[in-house]
Amino acid sequence: MLCDHQVVTDHLIDYIDGKLSPVMRKQVEDAMAECPSCKEAYLNAVALTQTAARWQDQPVPEWHRTEYAVRPRQQTSSWLNWTSLAASAMAILMVVFQVNISTSENGLQIAFGSQANVDAIVERKLAEYKQQQDTLLDARFVAAADKQDTARKLMMADMLDKTREERRDDLNFIVTGIQTQRFEDQAKLDKELLSLAQNQIENNQYISQLIQSANYSEGDK
Repeated sequence: MLCDHQVVTDHLIDYIDGKLSPVMRKQVEDAMAECPSCKEAYLNAVALTQTAARWQDQPVPEWHRTEYAVRPRQQTSSWLNWTSLAASAMAILMVVFQVNISTSENGLQIAFGSQANVDAIVERKLAEYKQQQDTLLDARFVAAADKQDTARKLMMADMLDKTREERRDDLNFIVTGIQTQRFEDQAKLDKELLSLAQNQIENNQYISQLIQSANYSEGDK
C-alpha cells in the first residue's frame, strides 16, 4: 500500500502541537504506522521540538517607549537669574570670610575673621564641595549603567521575540527537507528495484527461449 507522505508533511507540526481534528489525526497516525520514512520524520520533529522547548525565556522589563525614543526638551534653570546669583555669591562670601557688619555712633563698621579661621572655613567648604561632586558623579555613573543595562535587556527581548517567531518556520523547513530527502531516496530505490525486476524478467524469458530451442533440437533428432 502506497503511503500518502504529503499528509504527514503538511500536518506534522500541528499533530505534535495537538491541533488536528480526530479524523486528520487518525490519518497521520495511520501513515506513520505504515511508512517508516514518515515515522522517522515524526521522531526527528519531536526531537527538534524538545530541543527548542529547552530555551528559557526571560521576562521582559517594564519600560516606556516614549521615554527612550524621544529626548526631553532641555529646560532653562531658574538659577540663571543673574541678580539672584550675585546675591547668593555675596552671602556665601560673607559667611566664608566671617564678615561682621555692625552700626555704631561712628557709622557702619565691617570686620573680618582671623586668617586662620578663614583658611579653615575655606578648606571645609572645599571638602564639602568635593564630596558633593563625588556623590553627583557616582549618581551619574549609576544612571548611565542603568540605562545601558536597560538597553541590553531591550535588545535581548527583541532577539527573543524574533526567535519565537522564526522557530516554527525553521522547524517546518527542517522537517520538510528531511521528508523530501527521504522521498527522493525511496523513489531512487523503487526505480532501481523496478529496473532489476525488468532485467530478471528478460533473463527468464531468454532462458525459456533457450530451453525451448534445445527441446526442438532434441525432437528433430
